[in-house]
Amino acid sequence: MIKISWHRLSMWLFWLLFCVALALLALYGLDSRKQVDLISVSSTFATVSATLFGFIVAGLSVLSSLMDKKLLKNMRRTGHFGVLLRELYYAAMMFLGVLITSLITFFVDEKLLKIGISASVFLMSLGVVTLIKSGRKFHLIISVID
Repeated sequence: MIKISWHRLSMWLFWLLFCVALALLALYGLDSRKQVDLISVSSTFATVSATLFGFIVAGLSVLSSLMDKKLLKNMRRTGHFGVLLRELYYAAMMFLGVLITSLITFFVDEKLLKIGISASVFLMSLGVVTLIKSGRKFHLIISVID
């Protein structure tokens, strides 16, 4: 069972509400846009999310190549390594969700297109928050390893 402190839970709740607010702003801000513009936005989301997904996969491969280092062995023993991997997997799945949602929006009508872009904004912003948190940990690991 994972123990979660109130501070950590409140920070995730804050970021979750922030991402929901961004998605709602996107949903209501897209009313005056043409369908061609919306498809362009969806294409941009697909491109960015695929690129970020690739960076996360590359980061995971770098971590797997450093498994024999003493720092990573100690992190695995204390459970910190599992937390880092879980955050990277969550971010990767969110970016994959953005990619799938963006690709689906190419084939739907205008109303569903706006909802799909709003869902992409939500997943993208939550993925970026998760990536920043895990990227900070990843940077600390890479800077300490000799």
